[in-house]
Amino acid sequence: STTVTAQSGEIIVSGDGAVNAIPDVMTVSWSVTAESPNAGAAYQMMSDQTLALFSELERIGVPRQDVQTNMLNISERYSQKLERTDGYSATTGIEIRLVDLTKMDAVINIASQDGMGTVRGISFDIADPAPYLMQARKNAVQDAMNKADVLAQAAGQKLGKVLHITEGGQGAMPMPMMDMVRSAKAPIALGNQSVSSSVTITFELVD
Repeated sequence: STTVTAQSGEIIVSGDGAVNAIPDVMTVSWSVTAESPNAGAAYQMMSDQTLALFSELERIGVPRQDVQTNMLNISERYSQKLERTDGYSATTGIEIRLVDLTKMDAVINIASQDGMGTVRGISFDIADPAPYLMQARKNAVQDAMNKADVLAQAAGQKLGKVLHITEGGQGAMPMPMMDMVRSAKAPIALGNQSVSSSVTITFELVD
């Protein structure tokens, strides 16, 4: 987008910049659920299954510090007519941060084993976006300078010094990319992320 505001002896222009990068970190959202007529038994079954999951992750080389519990719930189950308690359900939610994407298939395929829980979703990220963000900022500044130069020339003036720079929104946005990694379950697209930045620059105008 372009925003131009002309004031006396000044021009204010916005610029956008982006850099595409292939994600190098995957987060897997996992849940383990157990049911039993007894709340304590449901919780114990869920705990045993979760510990088995942790052991399997450790066996394939996922460090314990990259596995985090983010939810724990024990609730009553009811019959279809909601007339009486039909037992208890114990559920835990887990996030697995995978920095070695060569282990992606092995982690996802754990879900095919009985009692190991369910994969609820996956997401990708960039471990260190700082270098990409720095380049995106440079691109945004250059974009604003190019726009300002064209507009100043069209008005019969020249750009002077930069009077003010403000940075706007920044971040990483997922974009589709045909870079497929196939697991035993389904193909997984690593995708592509666009690290972006926007700036608003006030230039002096000179005759």
